[in-house]
This record gives sequence, structure tokens and C-alpha cells, in this order.
Amino acid sequence: EEHPSATPKTFLAYLQRDINCLSEENLSVRQQSLMKLKRLLVEKIDSLPTDVVDAVADALLKPVLKRMKDKSEKCRELAVEILGSLVENTS
Repeated sequence: EEHPSATPKTFLAYLQRDINCLSEENLSVRQQSLMKLKRLLVEKIDSLPTDVVDAVADALLKPVLKRMKDKSEKCRELAVEILGSLVENTS
């Protein structure tokens, strides 16, 4: 999966739809967005520049923290994985 990670601004623009979908009522929409974020921010985080990871952490902290109280256990698990990876990889 190709992603524009040249600058924090372009990478955040690429993620914006998924960030917005985290507050969606539909469970499958939330899960799909969390799974995409996990692929990029857990599995492939080593390929991202530090300034991009820092910007993403700032932008995603609140929306992902809100998923910690999701009705779906799968959403809560994905949120924990994403947050853990962001905390480990921020400067």
C-alpha cells in the first residue's frame, strides 16, 4: 500500500478520511479505518519519518483514545495497538 509520507501535512491529509471515520456510528466503518491505521502505524511505522509520526500522534491521540471505550472489543484492541505503537515511536 503506497502512502504519501513526504511531509506530515501530506500524510495527515492521506489519513484524514480514516480519522473522520473513527467517530462513525457504523461498526464496520470504524473497524476498517482502525485496521488501515494499524497497517500504516503499527506494521509499517518504521518506514515513516519521525516528524510524520509525531504529527500523526498529535492528530490521532484524541480520536483513537475515544475508541478505547468502543462497544466493539476488536475496535478497542486495535486502538490499543495503534496507541502503543505511536507512543513507542514518537520522539
